Parts: sequence; C-alpha cells; structure tokens
Amino acid sequence: MQFSQKFIDVLKNVDDDYLIGLSNKGTVNRAKKDLAFLSNIDLDIKDDFIEVKFNDVTCTKKKY
Repeated sequence: MQFSQKFIDVLKNVDDDYLIGLSNKGTVNRAKKDLAFLSNIDLDIKDDFIEVKFNDVTCTKKKY
C-alpha cells in the first residue's frame, strides 16, 4: 500500500477524542473555530510529501 493511501486511511479514523488525546480539548476547539474561517483548503498527498494550502499559507511535510 502506498503512503498516500495509508495516510488517507489514518485520517478517516481521526476524531475529536483522538485529537484531544494528542493535545487537549481547548486546542481542538480553537482549531475548529479557526477552520471555520478558512476558505479554499487544498490537501495534496503524494508518496514523498504532504502539502496543505489554505488562504495564503502553504505547509509542506516531507515523508522523511
């Protein structure tokens, strides 16, 4: 299975409880409020990187 498919499978299982376990409830609630104001969110998953674009920001994370 390719990295991109594995990543998508993980994302499908992420819920609020999982995110709260990684951070805290306040951070998750703040993120939800922030996401409500974003437009044009674009997620590009490749085998060697993930790139997220929203508004005028681009974040890229290489696989390694």
